[in-house]
Amino acid sequence: MGSSLTVTPAAHIPKDVSKRGKLIIVNLQSTPLDKFAYMRINGLCDDVMKRLALKMDLKVKQFILKRFINFRINEKKEYEFRGIDRRGVPFSFFKQVQIKNEDKKNVELVKG
Repeated sequence: MGSSLTVTPAAHIPKDVSKRGKLIIVNLQSTPLDKFAYMRINGLCDDVMKRLALKMDLKVKQFILKRFINFRINEKKEYEFRGIDRRGVPFSFFKQVQIKNEDKKNVELVKG
């Protein structure tokens, strides 16, 4: 579900499944393993799973992803920031950040 099926070794697992059972691929784009699939569903994973749960009369608790940006100024007077989820687990989300202070001057940020 929702994979390009190109990153190995994990990409080998679906092909092995197709040899022993019925491989169903859910993805928006084609994959190298489409020819081995019993069924291919072109759609968003969330949409497909919601419809499947409804069809199976399953009650699924709604999941809401919450992430936060933690800012601080360190001892060197540099701005540090990091992304964290609600459990404090870090994640990457910016390639580059630039802010301007009240004087419209660039402020250097150090990724923490």
